[in-house]
Amino acid sequence: MVSERKVKGDTATSKVIADLTEKGYIVFTPAVCEHAPFDMIAFKNNKMLRIQAKYSSSGKIQNKQTWNDKHGTHMRVYSLTDFDYYAVYLPNVKTVIYPNISFGGENIKTIKTNCNNEFYWYEDFLELTDIATKRSNKPQNIISTNFSGNIPTKEEVILLISQYNSISDCADSINVDRRTFKKYINFYNLKIKSDKKSYDVKNTLEVSIIQPKDPTMSKEELEECVNYGLCYKEVEDKYQISHTTIRNLLKQNNLKLNPKKYIKSSSRKIIWPTKEELKILLWLKPTSEIAKDYNVSDNAVGKWAKSYGLSKPPRGYWQKLLAKKS
Repeated sequence: MVSERKVKGDTATSKVIADLTEKGYIVFTPAVCEHAPFDMIAFKNNKMLRIQAKYSSSGKIQNKQTWNDKHGTHMRVYSLTDFDYYAVYLPNVKTVIYPNISFGGENIKTIKTNCNNEFYWYEDFLELTDIATKRSNKPQNIISTNFSGNIPTKEEVILLISQYNSISDCADSINVDRRTFKKYINFYNLKIKSDKKSYDVKNTLEVSIIQPKDPTMSKEELEECVNYGLCYKEVEDKYQISHTTIRNLLKQNNLKLNPKKYIKSSSRKIIWPTKEELKILLWLKPTSEIAKDYNVSDNAVGKWAKSYGLSKPPRGYWQKLLAKKS
């Protein structure tokens, strides 16, 4: 049974020979040696070119050679002196392209997408090609990209967002990184809404202006919160301001909240027993039962007792007590 890989190799070789013949080349194939780094020699205008034929459904130019023997599978990466040109048969477009050996490992696109990344296009390699320029789907910049370190205006940032498909593309257009462009967005109180319904749908960016929240707490309200003993979390929820804003207001008015009252939001609140109560509980019931009563773990009860400086019954105490009762 002939392997699929062998069939693809033979298909690529036959397509390349036919295409080179149509281009006016005389093609020579090795009759004896099968271990040469090239598959054929193309002769034209007193020049002999070494050609390596490849079959690629994805458009990727494989820059390595693999083979199998009794010792297993082997691989060797091509060097720049092994041959002169690839001859890659692309079944998607039924075309042979001829990139120079220096293009090994590159991807050649046969289908245009909405991606703004630069890419090599297969039509640029229909002849023996030494140099090719990457293409791009990016539109021409409306805004000058020479900012020389100056922050763009708010109108320019909005125009960039409406022009490109992603924050990365906006940042690339003005020669800054993604993080810097996000700082521009935050600086002008802009909000980006990305609509991603599927991987095939072009992303749309929508700009909306966020009105900054002005602190509405007066000094009297702040003093009232301090007198009532409210925690930071309760003040944040009541007045819809951040923890940093509350801390700055307290500092300006020379007031202070109890920092221990700032508790992270939790779905449960545990009321711990006193030292005397826990001392009685430790010798009244096993640790596992105490943990169930307070909805905590056994380890939490152990840490709890350790913080009070209390000792728990020794290992096996409750089993021996149960055996005496029985």
